[in-house]
Amino acid sequence: MNPRGIDVSHFQGKINWEQAYLDLLITYDENGNLLPVPIRPFVVVKISQGTNFPDPMDEQNLQGAKAAGFIILGYHFFDPTKDPVAQAMFFLAQLSALNFPMGIAIDVEQTPGWDVLSAEIISEKIQDWLDYVQEHTVGGELIVYTGPAFIAQYLTAFPMGAYKLWLADYANVVPVGLGNYQIWQYSETGALAGINGKEDLDIFNGDTAVLQGLLMTGLKTV
Repeated sequence: MNPRGIDVSHFQGKINWEQAYLDLLITYDENGNLLPVPIRPFVVVKISQGTNFPDPMDEQNLQGAKAAGFIILGYHFFDPTKDPVAQAMFFLAQLSALNFPMGIAIDVEQTPGWDVLSAEIISEKIQDWLDYVQEHTVGGELIVYTGPAFIAQYLTAFPMGAYKLWLADYANVVPVGLGNYQIWQYSETGALAGINGKEDLDIFNGDTAVLQGLLMTGLKTV
């Protein structure tokens, strides 16, 4: 069965991680039979943005999610106006300080700065970040977060098929035609125990073993 998940940052405020975990935990199969082993949920925690903004609640969120039992991934919000290698170095420095093996994602979405760049420059910038992070981590696979409209407008030169895709698509149907999507963010207005306000909801395209295979196991010298 497919693990369920969420993505969080400081915008969610204080989270009751135990409640959120139990709300996302899958204990029964599609036929109502009790599973011998429950399907643990996952969380993607914002770690950094640009070259100088660590998420102010990243450590608290990571510690809470770990204690509750979540499978953990982390993401960097990419700023097209900043040097991509400097952003990668900053992200990895945060990971080193946090000392948390996790899956890694880059968040590529609409923000000021994309419109003045060509498709080729956009591809180069994202690729530079991915290459640097790949060279300085051990194990796992890198994930790119984006949406269909952004792909069509800005990522026409980027090799989408080379990376696992975390797709933001709220059409309420399983996404098709976008290749190897690994995570589907199917709602940005979800409700979840333990979190106040609206919440992004995700589902993993694969089983727990595949999800675990995406997690890095360590950092090389940064």
